[in-house]
Amino acid sequence: MANGFGSETSDEVTSSEELFTQLYGRYRDELHAFCVRRVDRADVEDVMAEVFAVVWRKIGSVTVGKERAWLYSIARNVIRNQWRGTSRRRRLENRVQGLPGDEPARPETIVIRRARDEALLRAVDRMPERDREILMLSAWDDLSGPEIAEVLGISVSSAQQRLHRAKKRLAKTLNRTQPSLVLEIAREEGTA
Repeated sequence: MANGFGSETSDEVTSSEELFTQLYGRYRDELHAFCVRRVDRADVEDVMAEVFAVVWRKIGSVTVGKERAWLYSIARNVIRNQWRGTSRRRRLENRVQGLPGDEPARPETIVIRRARDEALLRAVDRMPERDREILMLSAWDDLSGPEIAEVLGISVSSAQQRLHRAKKRLAKTLNRTQPSLVLEIAREEGTA
């Protein structure tokens, strides 16, 4: 089928469009109900749009007779990504606010945390790409060891080992430039 580089034939485009239209018409309401049960109503239309954007991009990989399961798999993955994004957003909001709950952070707390976060990001930016990648997958994308392993195409033990080593190198870098930051991060993670 289509390879995504504009070399598809007119028949392939037509059959892809027809298949997409058929899948959309047949399963849209069913997938919508699936999404409504799993995400906030305010997010359902965004999730549905992303589901069908993925379906369009991957239309050539659907197996005849397994379309329904394929669509549900895509919807499930989009929803999981949305959940992770929501979780990251909430953690970031709480971190920016500086205090749990509805109380706004004091200005000096915000300034101190912002300076700490900037120092941490500068240290991460100075690290080798391999370390930056695994640290970001863990800290920013909130992926587990097995998920990191899958993304990087390595074993779970290799992912855990690489993450551990990258954290040690980051701590060593921070200890040279920002020693108090290492202790503060360790306290937050419960390792101090």
